[in-house]
Amino acid sequence: MPEVIGMTLAQKNASYDKVVAHRIRKILHGYMEGETVSTLAEVMHIAQVTLQRKFRGYTKWDIPTLVRVCDTLNVSNEDRSRM
Repeated sequence: MPEVIGMTLAQKNASYDKVVAHRIRKILHGYMEGETVSTLAEVMHIAQVTLQRKFRGYTKWDIPTLVRVCDTLNVSNEDRSRM
């Protein structure tokens, strides 16, 4: 794989995914009001580990899951557009 500014494309994509996950986590935590990711996963009928991996940036957020999380937490349209 070609190097892109000292990083492979896979490394650059992984880094970008973590930045996106951090932005999503920052916005969503404001809506969680003390709830844990575990509780959110339970309410959404998603495996806890699956949701935790998304919040930590180990797994990419897919649009349907992100929409379900936003709907569950009543995330505003303004905040959704910043994700």
